[in-house]
Amino acid sequence: MTSTIRGKAGDIRKEWHVIDAEGRSLGRVASEAASLILGKHKPTFEPHLDDGDFVIVINASSVRLTGRKAEQNRYYRHSGYPGNLRERTWAEQMERRPEFVIENAVYGMLPKGSLGHRLRRHLKVYAGSDHPHQSQLKSKQEEVFSEPKKPRRLAPLAPMVTPEDPPRLTRAQKIAAALEDNALESSSTTERYATFDNDTEAVESVKTEDVSEEGADSLVVLGLAQRSLTALEAAGFSSVEQIVKTSDDELLAVKGFGPKALEQLNDALQEHGLSRLAEGSEEENG
Repeated sequence: MTSTIRGKAGDIRKEWHVIDAEGRSLGRVASEAASLILGKHKPTFEPHLDDGDFVIVINASSVRLTGRKAEQNRYYRHSGYPGNLRERTWAEQMERRPEFVIENAVYGMLPKGSLGHRLRRHLKVYAGSDHPHQSQLKSKQEEVFSEPKKPRRLAPLAPMVTPEDPPRLTRAQKIAAALEDNALESSSTTERYATFDNDTEAVESVKTEDVSEEGADSLVVLGLAQRSLTALEAAGFSSVEQIVKTSDDELLAVKGFGPKALEQLNDALQEHGLSRLAEGSEEENG
């Protein structure tokens, strides 16, 4: 997709041009000067910006007209008072001030309004071949321009990246992580985290590990939901041994611990090779 680059006032670079009007027709000189002042010779032309260059016209007294224009052209001026219209012929104007002839022709080819008034100041007309702008032309010839600034381009759209959810850990992986954290807390090492996603040997060893090891009596090793663990801890249960000696009715009486949590607890104990007291087993033993 192509995009139009709009020019800005800060990117404008102005140059100076010299036009020799000796022996040339008035219209050709005026149209060339107006085109340079407007900046139509530049690829960055903007009709609403002052993007043109400065123009120096020399030998204005030697400009010529074709056909009978020298006899027909009239130049008028008015003081603003009634009856004060003044008229001059081509010959009279060329004798008094020949610069006005070219200025008047070029001004008619420039836009009207504030932009046109600003563009008028870029035209310098002189009757002879001498002009006071040699320094501008010399600096233009000697100046070594750096690489022009490249126009801004639209940045390509970045591909949308959908964030991936972290992998869900199995119960055995949660137990392995809990045991690893307990072991690291008791040691002086600063490595507190381990990944068991691809370490199947570590997971299998955790499954067959004896729950009687240090830290294995905690309720965290059962892999219960956080809500169930909070309810059991609030009721005073802090170890697996207490859970094993407690009946179903007592556990269901705990606030926030329901039948689904009880079923999850029994499955976790079976995975560790433990079993809880069934209802009425204490009375039978008594």
